Amino acid sequence: MKFKAIGNSLFSAVFLYSAAFSALAMAEGARGLVVWTAPSLQRVGMTEAAVGSTQASLSAARGEYESFQIVANGASSGLSNVNVTISDLQGPDGQVIPRNSFTLYREKYVYVDVSSPNWRGPNQPLGTGWYPDALIPFTDPSTGKPPSGGTLKAVPFDLKAGNNQPIWVDLLVPRTAAPGQYTGSYTVTSDQGNATGPISLTVWNFTLPTAPSLKSSFLFHQAGSVAAQRELLRHKVSPMTSNPADQPSLVAEHGLNAANVGGHMRAIARCRQRHRSASSSRWLRSSKPACSSTITAPTKSAVAPTSIRRLRSGRITCTRPASTI
Repeated sequence: MKFKAIGNSLFSAVFLYSAAFSALAMAEGARGLVVWTAPSLQRVGMTEAAVGSTQASLSAARGEYESFQIVANGASSGLSNVNVTISDLQGPDGQVIPRNSFTLYREKYVYVDVSSPNWRGPNQPLGTGWYPDALIPFTDPSTGKPPSGGTLKAVPFDLKAGNNQPIWVDLLVPRTAAPGQYTGSYTVTSDQGNATGPISLTVWNFTLPTAPSLKSSFLFHQAGSVAAQRELLRHKVSPMTSNPADQPSLVAEHGLNAANVGGHMRAIARCRQRHRSASSSRWLRSSKPACSSTITAPTKSAVAPTSIRRLRSGRITCTRPASTI
């Protein structure tokens, strides 16, 4: 009788849990809103099934960027007027990391019609198809307002039934943040309903230096804009050129460590000549390159002229080592 009673209780608990889960699933289906989180290194397919949970768990040092993705799915009926917001993070002894420490981007899917070369290694190319690549900012980092003048807009957006829309989230941990545990939340809103998920952050008890140790030189569209140069430096990449009058503030505030490299095309030609014994694709994969590497993005931006478009991918080119400030 005792085992039977335990069995009945266990069955009842499982039944109630299943009923609650089914009710939640039905409610989500009725709202047409399904949301989950994904790590920053995961490429979320346009129509892949929901995986993971709604929890976002991060760990970072002071002065470090950490990222994750919030994914909304249009379910069976699609979504309209979708937006995403994030709360302040509450920490130890009343410490707060403000919401403006987060930067949000809508990931734009682009169609890849030619697959990457297959070098027969363990990291196989994924083939042609739709991939999330360009990141459209919710706000202009220099003004804190939505970008203006571009052809693409981050939010609000509509989402077709069955399609995913990832939102890239960057968190820059303030250099003054106290170490410890912080908690907050994100909220996805739409005409079909809202969804909220928790964010947890562990701040480690050390601070990253302002200037990166890696020397870099990034050539891009609108490179002469100080606002665009600051945006590069926020992500620890140095612009290829900068005005000497602007360099002291860029060094002090954003860690500029290389400038005015110049002669990049001649450097590339010299680098190729030194490696002419191998194919152009092979020397890029050399374990002992003679030249430094630079990540170069497409030159035409579809977003506002006051801010550059951040990209999730680039190509490796060969340049001469950057000069040190």
